[in-house]
Amino acid sequence: MGGVLTVISRVETKYDGRVQGVGFRMRVLDISAGYQVCGRVRNASDASVRLLAEGTPQELQAFLTDIRQTLARNIVDEKSEWTEIEAAEFEDFKIAEDLIVR
Repeated sequence: MGGVLTVISRVETKYDGRVQGVGFRMRVLDISAGYQVCGRVRNASDASVRLLAEGTPQELQAFLTDIRQTLARNIVDEKSEWTEIEAAEFEDFKIAEDLIVR
């Protein structure tokens, strides 16, 4: 008998708007607890917040939808890039150190 093949995806999302200094990352961390996702969320030097999350496409889509609905008043723009991956890089979801963007 063959095993069930689980597709793992990675989504990288950039959030612009009123997203720094307002508890945005902490809210994303709180929201992540309701989903089977792993990854990191961090402030970037361009005043955006960057999310890198891994999980099944369905879990990730639901997670992003929850973020969008919960933090709608803070988000002005959101851009996501999706990729399929062979193995997850992360084992948990955390707030990471700030990212310097050039």
